[in-house]
Amino acid sequence: MTGIKRSFKTEKEYREDKGINFSKLAAFWHEGLYSPDHALMTVEHKSYFEYGKAFESLLQDTLKGTTEFADQFFVTGVQGNVPDQLVGWIQNGVDLKTKIKYNKPKKDGTVERSGQHKTLHAFIDECLENPGKIPLSVEQAEMLNMHVERMCDMQFMGQKAGDILRKGEWQVGNKWTDDYDGLEKKALLDVLVDLGGLYMPIDLKTTANFNKFKWMLRDRYIFQDLHYVEGIEHLFGPSMKMIFFVASKEPPHLCTAWASDFGFEDQLREKPLNEYRELCARYAMWDGAPRGWLPFQEMGLHPNFKL
Repeated sequence: MTGIKRSFKTEKEYREDKGINFSKLAAFWHEGLYSPDHALMTVEHKSYFEYGKAFESLLQDTLKGTTEFADQFFVTGVQGNVPDQLVGWIQNGVDLKTKIKYNKPKKDGTVERSGQHKTLHAFIDECLENPGKIPLSVEQAEMLNMHVERMCDMQFMGQKAGDILRKGEWQVGNKWTDDYDGLEKKALLDVLVDLGGLYMPIDLKTTANFNKFKWMLRDRYIFQDLHYVEGIEHLFGPSMKMIFFVASKEPPHLCTAWASDFGFEDQLREKPLNEYRELCARYAMWDGAPRGWLPFQEMGLHPNFKL
């Protein structure tokens, strides 16, 4: 009998509830700048953002028998990249018929579609046949199937990762009040596995390449680790460090597992823990108003630049 319970019935309920989550902290942190204005900036949507969600959904369907992928995505027959704005329109419930481009009316009053936007129109036509669903290219679908198969077969702790993930609870949304500073917090875990009283949080990631992921782990995912583990230990019991199951989009599209390199008993944990607590305190004191300026940043010269 698992000891895992949920504070939220749906992801929508989780999103609408108050509480400090990792995404808000990461935006506020912005590489150590403590920049509230970065937290307020609009993130320009890119169609490739959906790949990670599609990967999680297809992996869950494969292992748990759900229909998350089919409910949210479809594979398009249109050649080319999915337009970035199209995904945003779908997610915001925009009537796609209003986004069709037309030529000026002819003398007889007839109106024809603009030939300069054939690809966009082809995507829109398919999306109208699959209302509310996000299109994925054939190439993306092929890579997704490859990643899911390899992730299921990946060896971890002497077992196949698929067998571990199959035992876990997926999309576990919970909230808690931190005993240290009294702040209300929340977290939505991809997978939480009960190992008989010891809990293992697993986060599923896709990345452009493993070097990019290593940088992200050092810069911000270490705070995700601390945030999620804090919630697990408050709500359920002792927790392992967060385990990241990572799929790389860079050929040959490998999968691997990562974890932060600090321990739970030694001094390596003290510094990131103090930084995390400082981050939470600063975020809690922020009143949500912009400062109107961004912190000073330096950009290195291109390696091929010569004076």
